[in-house]
Amino acid sequence: MGLALGYLAWRNRRQIARAIADIIEQLRALWARLFGAGPAKPAGEEPGEASVARGAPPRPFASFANPFASSQHHSMPPDELIRYTFEAFEAWARERGFPRTPDQTPAELIRQAVPPRTPLVAESRHLARLYNEAAYAPGSVSATAAAGLAKLWALLHR
Repeated sequence: MGLALGYLAWRNRRQIARAIADIIEQLRALWARLFGAGPAKPAGEEPGEASVARGAPPRPFASFANPFASSQHHSMPPDELIRYTFEAFEAWARERGFPRTPDQTPAELIRQAVPPRTPLVAESRHLARLYNEAAYAPGSVSATAAAGLAKLWALLHR
């Protein structure tokens, strides 16, 4: 029995190695989603991290188009709209002298970057809640909740 199993394992070694590599990659992606700095992206990186890691300058806030002004938000999945909005918020904060550090949570960034007692506080806190939902419970954010980000975009562009 052992010889037969050994022969089959040897004969299918490439498929077995590929399956083991896939399992390891899925475990890494799961680990990153559970304990990483944010949602898993197709390349396994946080928005903006890949370009910063390669030495490219971070994307400026002005390069982010308001998806609500162009009605593009209707064609975006809620999780993608939330991630895009948060990436724009990070750029907005960075340009005001409050870059997000790798260990900083969205709520900590908001407390640091947003002036207290302004309309932006409530809207940015709403973004942080949605971002955490999108990061740690993908697919659970409703389109209606994500559509509530329109007011934040208007405030950021003021």
